[in-house]
Amino acid sequence: MKHLGVLSTGEELDYPEFYKSNLEKLQEKSRLLSLCTPKSHNSLKRKNDIARLHVLIRNARVDYLNKLAKKLADNYDFIIIETLDLQAMST
Repeated sequence: MKHLGVLSTGEELDYPEFYKSNLEKLQEKSRLLSLCTPKSHNSLKRKNDIARLHVLIRNARVDYLNKLAKKLADNYDFIIIETLDLQAMST
């Protein structure tokens, strides 16, 4: 799917790219982790840094979806969601 959704006005909702925007930070922190000796105090700190960044990305996604749902609920009287079987459509 190219878009998160399409509104009746024709406006296309794009996927937020929270992961892509934080990819360089993740790569840097992973590189730092690879330089640490396993099970050392510094390696545990680096793992926590990476986990914290993943939580930040997850929270940003959830926040975006909640704000989008609130915006749609405020602006439209009816919301219709269509479930598509993309695998069946592609064959």
